[in-house]
Amino acid sequence: IHQMVEKSIKDANEYLSSLTKETRTTLDVVIASKTKSSWYAHLGDGRIYAVMDTGIRQLTDDESDGSRGPTNYLGAQFVYMKGIEERIMMNEFGKTPKAFFLTTDGLRSRVPDHYVKKVLLKIKSNPQALLDELAAQVYVPSFKIRELSSDRCDELIQVLGREAVDDSQKVDDIIKAYEQRESKGLVEAVDRLFPFDDVAMIYVDLED
Repeated sequence: IHQMVEKSIKDANEYLSSLTKETRTTLDVVIASKTKSSWYAHLGDGRIYAVMDTGIRQLTDDESDGSRGPTNYLGAQFVYMKGIEERIMMNEFGKTPKAFFLTTDGLRSRVPDHYVKKVLLKIKSNPQALLDELAAQVYVPSFKIRELSSDRCDELIQVLGREAVDDSQKVDDIIKAYEQRESKGLVEAVDRLFPFDDVAMIYVDLED
């Protein structure tokens, strides 16, 4: 299994690297088994969780440089002078979890880790309910701002969150656009402060 997964990752990296247009992607893979050891592979800033009877265990490290994005990915022969062989994190997981949960960094950047783990622990036999609850917590800030009616700048700042305070110029741009009801300028200003990543989630139920 180890060799099969490693070869597939190398082949994918070779193909993406050969494309004329730069194409990059992070990767998380689980080869799950109810009776034998499972295997998982990881490149980038997505996450793999194991849902255990004793709690939630994050199996992967966040290979990310904050707002600059992932520091490991497919689509390049070398990243930070490391070839693909050095960049693949692959491990055997000897225990049999109740489930594996895989997600892209879009969820991590929008929903606190403690909340994700709380939801994973309370969902038993309805994975779709889990995904729906987590998806409900993911929103683009501009959607929330559009719900505000009159001049409510205090509430606007609350919607933007604590992170917004660290960049006063971008906050000023947002408030100005909001006060002038410039919807296009508002959305652009919010997107500059909160770049939004797509969210993908996979729940692998090993008890079903």
